[in-house]
Amino acid sequence: MTTPPAAVELPAVQPGLVTPGRLAALVIWGLAWLLLLHFTRQSPPGDNAERLTWVRALAWGYHKHPPLPTAMLWPLVQVFGLSLWLPDLLGATTTLIALVLTHQLVARLCGSHRAALAMLGTLCVGFYTHRLSFFNHDVVLMPCVALAATCCWRALAHHSGRAWWGLGLAMGFGLLAKYQAVLMAVPVLVCWAHARGLRDAQHRRGLLIAVLLALVIVSPNLVWVATHDFLPLRYVAGNSLMPTPSLVRSANSVSNWAGGVLTQLVGPLLLGTGLCWRTGPSEPATQRAVALKVGADVRLFLFAWGMLPLILLALLALLLRARLHLNWAMAYLPLTCATLMLAVGASRWERVRMRDALWGFALIQLVLAAYMAATSNAGTLVYDDKRLRNFAAGAVTAAVGPPARAALGGPIRVIAGRQRLVGGIALMLDEQPLVLLDGRLDISPWVPPDLPQACGVLWMGRSGDDPPVGIQVHPIGNSLWWGVSPPAGPASLCR
Repeated sequence: MTTPPAAVELPAVQPGLVTPGRLAALVIWGLAWLLLLHFTRQSPPGDNAERLTWVRALAWGYHKHPPLPTAMLWPLVQVFGLSLWLPDLLGATTTLIALVLTHQLVARLCGSHRAALAMLGTLCVGFYTHRLSFFNHDVVLMPCVALAATCCWRALAHHSGRAWWGLGLAMGFGLLAKYQAVLMAVPVLVCWAHARGLRDAQHRRGLLIAVLLALVIVSPNLVWVATHDFLPLRYVAGNSLMPTPSLVRSANSVSNWAGGVLTQLVGPLLLGTGLCWRTGPSEPATQRAVALKVGADVRLFLFAWGMLPLILLALLALLLRARLHLNWAMAYLPLTCATLMLAVGASRWERVRMRDALWGFALIQLVLAAYMAATSNAGTLVYDDKRLRNFAAGAVTAAVGPPARAALGGPIRVIAGRQRLVGGIALMLDEQPLVLLDGRLDISPWVPPDLPQACGVLWMGRSGDDPPVGIQVHPIGNSLWWGVSPPAGPASLCR
């Protein structure tokens, strides 16, 4: 029987567990950013409005993505209604859970001190500050990746049979969050091969269990996709594949994406550089002993989970001539920060004093908060009015609502247009009408087929959007217009 590969020993007392004090500090950090984001925006995040649009009809799939984020939001909506703050809190909570899970894993692999420094650096990533209030498929994928990585390590390094089941659950629910979760198979296979999984009966059986369990969990969504004209695949093709593909254009897109990811990492890179430059006395010997146990297995594992998915994304984009979206890196960057730390010797990190780390962290947080405030409509440095958070959705709603009701002869029950424009407006209208995405019933299952004709439709768009035939367009400034399709049925049916 093959001897299992040597594993990094866990310390007798696991210092990686988040203490109540650290957890409270993390919650306070999250609440502070949520308040700042709330008071510096005029429109809810587009992804949040989209979730509140989709939640009107539970399904095993939607035209863009799998159903898990919408299903997570559904029970809260049943209790609290279509409240704009619900996805804010759910998004922040999901992100913080993912960061805590990642911290636990890094602490067990690299020691508590280095894990705390990695957590401080991760909290300076733009995704987790300026987008903390977002609740989308990338956010839900984050804890799935963190849990999958944890289970992968325990399954391979500690021969844990239950960890294989946990890995299957994490990957299955990850696929129900976003199809990009399939990338998790690559670090799993790399680590499995490094652990000589083919020679170990338990590893062979465990990998099979994980794969089958993941397929069972995602199978209802796969059936939905096959029976709904493969709508998500069509969306991906239209949203990511280049209409005129060429290697040069694809390489330029990948380089822009890599530059965007690097921009997201500016905060932790500055913090790490400053801490390495300013090092103090060594930490206690017990801490140093834990930190020095980081070996080749840990380095390969963190590289596989923290860097390999990003490299694979870039290679796939070049191969398929596709455009990469910046947020696709979001789920892996917590482990990326920990991986980048391994480029610096352990002794250097041991000499970093936590007091210096906290001062540097606070300074970067102030800079990030100042940037967010200055680039909002409340600031003086607004340079991109096209950003959704600076879109005056409330003012547009107040301008459109009364004349639209008069034209319809009753309440607004259906609003049609692009999700990014009408999603937030629908939530701010008193009626909170159903959203008919792009005027298409096939991608709006929450809209009864006979409702648009019976109750009429409020159409909204920007210059360049073609209104339906026969619709009288009313401009309202900022290149926006609205118009109505009058109801064909008695108005009393729609009250």
